[in-house]
Amino acid sequence: MQLTRLTVAPQAAADVTTPHTAHREAVAELLAALLPARRNRQCQRIKKPPKNAFEVRKRDQPRTPSNVSNTLKVTKHLT
Repeated sequence: MQLTRLTVAPQAAADVTTPHTAHREAVAELLAALLPARRNRQCQRIKKPPKNAFEVRKRDQPRTPSNVSNTLKVTKHLT
């Protein structure tokens, strides 16, 4: 974008040869500012494990029964 702004402004009142020269200069500047090649990846991309080990319960599903059992023993005290 910056290179385009710099080259378009002088072309506003230019003659026929100026756009060709500006085009060559712009291409040369773009080729000079290329990014370096990317380095190879050390590790493959993998899916991260979920933080929660429990399954997500949907709203329509009832709760699963628990394995808790209670017993009550009633005794009578003699006074």
